Amino acid sequence: MSRALTQAIRDIADERQLPWELVREIFEESLKEAISKKMDLTGDIQIRVSETTGDIRIVVTQKVVHRPKEPGEITLRQARKYNPDAKVGDTIQISLAPEDFPRSVVIVAKQLLLERIEREERHRIAEEYRKKVGTLVAGTVQKIDRYNILVNLGDAEAILPVSEEIPGEHGYFRQGGNIRAVVLRVDEKDNIILSRTHPSFLKRLMEFEIPEIADGVVEIKAIARIPGKRAKVAVASNDPKVDPVGACVGNKGWRIKPIVKELQGEKIDVLQWSDELVVLVSRALSGARIITQKVDNERKEITVVIEPEDLPKAIGKNGQNAYLASRLVDYDIDIFSPEEYERESVLNITEFTDDIKERLVKHNLFTARAILRNEDDLREMGEFTDEELKFIFTIAEKIENEVRQLKLKGVPGE
Repeated sequence: MSRALTQAIRDIADERQLPWELVREIFEESLKEAISKKMDLTGDIQIRVSETTGDIRIVVTQKVVHRPKEPGEITLRQARKYNPDAKVGDTIQISLAPEDFPRSVVIVAKQLLLERIEREERHRIAEEYRKKVGTLVAGTVQKIDRYNILVNLGDAEAILPVSEEIPGEHGYFRQGGNIRAVVLRVDEKDNIILSRTHPSFLKRLMEFEIPEIADGVVEIKAIARIPGKRAKVAVASNDPKVDPVGACVGNKGWRIKPIVKELQGEKIDVLQWSDELVVLVSRALSGARIITQKVDNERKEITVVIEPEDLPKAIGKNGQNAYLASRLVDYDIDIFSPEEYERESVLNITEFTDDIKERLVKHNLFTARAILRNEDDLREMGEFTDEELKFIFTIAEKIENEVRQLKLKGVPGE
């Protein structure tokens, strides 16, 4: 029986792709617990499984007492079942063989072994998927509930939370249907979490659908998304003969269409990357013509004044275009028409003294909007007194409200 058990351990190790030493350790621990539960033998239980001979050696050390109170203690009556000469106060060693176990020990040991093996296998798979974070995976929908979709990936099960689904697509999926997503993370409980909203999902889809990206001829430099609504992708070509935007979009959009369909109609703007920030910002703002700009590289902020007729497309519906442009270039973008900037510019705020203006501009605070956004930063500078700060913020808020009213009135450029 010992050798049969040893072979069973080998088979489990091979089948589950787990190290022999690990499976043997789990087996020993499971058998110890089963012996403690079903044979009333606790304390020091030594189990050794020989990989070479297949023998299993079990030795239980027990102290003989009148009334057991601690683990490792046994009554005289129990002790004499194993050693007829035992007496109170003795420490005896009980040798057991698998053939001596009652059936209940085997059942409990097997149950514990399988539970722990499943846990170890789950952990092994989780470790493999931790290395796959950000990669595209495909599976089948196994179960759908109110909060999650359970996805069968073939070698593992994964969870797609509703929060990581493209808005409105939950009812689109059916049990048994195909699904694609990226591995977002593996949590502390070894659950594999998927996402269809993360920018990397769009990136992996483009790599899958567009040969030039897969081959490295075209490179994705940056992505910003509002899942299910709109996305911006900046691309560059490593071959001067290849148009990166044309390669991604394809003739009449045939290359980008399957990706748009996968993303539930999400509109994708593909634009050419530039290492020049102002050029990239202009392209990200749908080609808006920039009259002037102020850049704060430390705070990663850029203020742009745009031709009035370009403002609507630069800002976009509900500010979507401006938001995506900001995320794409990784700078906060303040967009103004010439008239708005005339009112917002620190240098034009008559309530400020020349000294205050000079100190604000020195710290790259060019507009009332920038002052309000960097309120905490201003307080920490130690450049202004509390009284000055209160005055500056009051005036900046007043100017910002004036510009807001200007927009509400529909002044050209809005």
